[in-house]
Amino acid sequence: MPRRGGLDLGFADPAAVMSRAREAAWQDALATATQFAALAGAELGPVASVTQQPGAAVPIPVAKMQRAVSADAVGIEAGQSSVSATVGVVWELRATG
Repeated sequence: MPRRGGLDLGFADPAAVMSRAREAAWQDALATATQFAALAGAELGPVASVTQQPGAAVPIPVAKMQRAVSADAVGIEAGQSSVSATVGVVWELRATG
């Protein structure tokens, strides 16, 4: 976690943020698999396997941080952070009808 002038720059609850990222990755995988199954004239069966792909460390870009006029104050401009999760899911396919 980047540190500047005694401030920790990061997420208050990184576990919750990662949980939401994994949920979004799962929903994306499910939507894609459902579409491909429909295109194949089938439907999704049970999950055969799930893997979480290791993610690269994502830097937390923060816009310029400048020392304010006062020696005790630190001016901080808005920045942004991102978290990503990648999941691999294999479903069995079932014939429809």
